Amino acid sequence: MKRSCNYTPFGKQVKIKMIEKNMTGKELAQMIGKADSTVCDVISGRNNRELTQWQIAQILGIDMDLPIGQREKESYV
Repeated sequence: MKRSCNYTPFGKQVKIKMIEKNMTGKELAQMIGKADSTVCDVISGRNNRELTQWQIAQILGIDMDLPIGQREKESYV
């Protein structure tokens, strides 16, 4: 059975950057201090937490503003 995955626009950017950097989801998750499943959930759109997306964007170099409610938080890079 073929497994299909629906990516969000942000999820597509994440996957492309991960491929460009030869990085696994597990490596990315370790870098942001989250579970492997969290990265998968962000890519597929099951997790829409802005702070998590922002952390991933910072690691991968995706241009994204810090969420308004989290501007006082430190960068995780």
